[in-house]
Amino acid sequence: MKTPDISQALVGGILVADAAGHYPGLELLNYVYGSEDGVLANGENPKFVRTAQDFARRLVWDPERFADTAAGREVFVGDGAEEVLRQLLKCLQLPVPDRKTPNWEAAHFFPYTRSLIHWDARNARSQSRGVVQIERRYLRGGGALAYKVLRQDPDSRRLDAIRDGFAAMMPDEGATPLERLAQVLATHSRPTAATACSVEAAANPPEDELDRQYRDGIASILSHTDLSSTARVKAVVNWTGFWLALCQRDRAAERLEARRPPAVVDCGSGPSQLRRESARGLKEIVAVIGEAAEACLPEGDELKAKARRDLAGFFTRTCAWTGLINAFSGKRHFAIGLDLLEALVLALVPLDQERPFEVFAGEDLHARFGLVIGRSAAAAEGLLGRLDASLFEDNEQAFARQLEAAGLLKSYSDTTRMVGTKALR
Repeated sequence: MKTPDISQALVGGILVADAAGHYPGLELLNYVYGSEDGVLANGENPKFVRTAQDFARRLVWDPERFADTAAGREVFVGDGAEEVLRQLLKCLQLPVPDRKTPNWEAAHFFPYTRSLIHWDARNARSQSRGVVQIERRYLRGGGALAYKVLRQDPDSRRLDAIRDGFAAMMPDEGATPLERLAQVLATHSRPTAATACSVEAAANPPEDELDRQYRDGIASILSHTDLSSTARVKAVVNWTGFWLALCQRDRAAERLEARRPPAVVDCGSGPSQLRRESARGLKEIVAVIGEAAEACLPEGDELKAKARRDLAGFFTRTCAWTGLINAFSGKRHFAIGLDLLEALVLALVPLDQERPFEVFAGEDLHARFGLVIGRSAAAAEGLLGRLDASLFEDNEQAFARQLEAAGLLKSYSDTTRMVGTKALR
């Protein structure tokens, strides 16, 4: 079995290392806003219009070849216009923390506005210079799985709310100067006709509790119309990556008929027993993913080392990219970065609502997602037999301070702390 087929059998979609991090979220947005029949249309064979924004990407990240093709001569007016636009667009790049960007094919714009959403593309082989073709490289199928989970929502009210939320987040009309600029640049990129997508068609979500949680989270994020569209887009992208990583862990454990391995989140600032436990737990999850992948193979086959790294690499790279792991390499342990913290609050606390801190840290993060922060979660996971309870009490207080510093927690008294987004407005 090929690695994508193993992932398909394990989690219902293609989750591999090259397509980790924010790429599934970008892919999801391509499906949402590229659907020929409207946002989250649930027909049998949906078709999607794809654009590569290759004109703008080659302008920014392949300037020498771009100049050779003379592509900009009929577009730019005035001396220096091309360089000014290049520097402006460079600021819109999706950061890839663990990899340098050697060429335009590996560089993507972050979707700050609707017309900046684009697919992978590359220079066409054996063709004339300047010819490009759309081809999957980083957008490999995680976003397809997420999209199918959303469009097949059996709850019609929630589905309608998500459709309305996506429409409001990025309206059709070019309401901003950036959107109008992106629209013009897109017209000079390679156009494509609407076509069906075999990857989205092959995605096979199991319709389990994880799928319901993802839909609830997206509906909650999109409800926060009091926040900027950029804040909502970032939350959707981070929430999607976080959810797919949990799908990989939880469905791997289910395949092995084993308990869900907890993720001990270290909110402290230095080495400790808790951090060592967190690092040990990370290694356990990676091992579980590998064992479950091997269990998907026909009897007698062995999982190749490259496939094992590729599958587990999706989990570790996605967690590091979204902020659930402290680093891409070296000594790694679970943490919660600021962007993920904001995404989790938006996903779990709808507009104009608040959650008691103890409920958020316990029922939400631990019971739903297996994240261990405080004493009660540690006790439920049987960790207090080898670790002192005070470690988790201090860890929970550090987590509360992180939330408060981010404007996501408000203390009304010594015993009443509420999590929400009111302070972000």
